[in-house]
Amino acid sequence: MPNELQGRVLLVDETAGKGHTLVSGETFNRVARLIKYLSSSSLSVGVGPNGGLRLEIVQEGGSSSTGGAEEDYDGPFALRLDGSRVRVNSGYISRNGEFRSVSGTTLSRGSGTVCVSTQLGANGNWSSPQIHFATPSQWNYPIGHCAKTNGQWHVTSYRVPVAVFIATAVCPLAREDN
Repeated sequence: MPNELQGRVLLVDETAGKGHTLVSGETFNRVARLIKYLSSSSLSVGVGPNGGLRLEIVQEGGSSSTGGAEEDYDGPFALRLDGSRVRVNSGYISRNGEFRSVSGTTLSRGSGTVCVSTQLGANGNWSSPQIHFATPSQWNYPIGHCAKTNGQWHVTSYRVPVAVFIATAVCPLAREDN
């Protein structure tokens, strides 16, 4: 992109040679990511359920993402399709108050809930956190979902800034023995 256009998208009237700024700042960054993504995709445009613009982005191999809120999220534990894989951003967990970062990963595409997992062992030590497909539970915190609908793959990120794990048990000294 020429230097004079960096940081904004212009609508250009070719007959008059004049342009009007459509978007700038963070919106420009989102549009730039979308344009980069579209370079290897096809685009279907329609009207959404609330009368808004709906973009359907279809990649080769039959995967897709819906343009909009999910597509814009790039924060902790964000999920995105990459061919036959699901890329997951790094994120953060809190385990009984211990704050720790979790490395991002790439998973084979599949249907189900994506969770960040860790467990408190009998020895009082926590296991290394992992990101994988799992059923949400005390030790599997849900961070997103991946599914195939009508032949198209979709991912949803749950926008989890910090996955919180709290392990509790009854104190042996507090038990009443009869």
